[in-house]
Amino acid sequence: MLVRDPSDGRIAQPWNTAPSPVDQAAVDAFRALLDARKNPQPWTPGCNRDVAVGVGQFLERAQTRPGDDHGPDLIAISLVHPDTPHAVAYLHGHQLGYTRKGWLCCETAAIVGIWQPAYAMLTHAAGNLPLPDDVGMATATARSRTVLERFPAGGPRGSWPAEEYAAARRAQGTDAQVVMDLHTDQFLVVTHTTTQ
Repeated sequence: MLVRDPSDGRIAQPWNTAPSPVDQAAVDAFRALLDARKNPQPWTPGCNRDVAVGVGQFLERAQTRPGDDHGPDLIAISLVHPDTPHAVAYLHGHQLGYTRKGWLCCETAAIVGIWQPAYAMLTHAAGNLPLPDDVGMATATARSRTVLERFPAGGPRGSWPAEEYAAARRAQGTDAQVVMDLHTDQFLVVTHTTTQ
């Protein structure tokens, strides 16, 4: 039941009635946003999850580039529409400039935490605004990897030949890492090289 406020004549909903389902959904979404901002899920390098990144006064959803998400200060990201992976989101994201940015160098200090759906209302897309030309991040350079050595995955128990080989290469000054190649069931010792 609606009542007229005697002080200004506006029609208002009495305080002791339950909100409509639409109003309750808006309140719940806002509470989820406040909780997500107050208690963000922490991001850690290499966790392979979408992140929330500050772009000006907005938050944006970003995907990390595999292999380039381990840096303590900089990682490579790609800004994506908050409703990714839906096809409509791709089209809307293209119209707002999300797909034109490519891979960007993001300071890890700009990462708020793991992306949460409640952040969607804080994006440029929620306001139907295009991404600015300058999002405060430089274009990331392409990285390729060179395989230094291959080791079978089924080594003797307690033996880590790929890790030992990588440690020896690192001692010689080569930035060697061990990755798993699932297709061949091998450990690869790789080094990354940057290309322009």
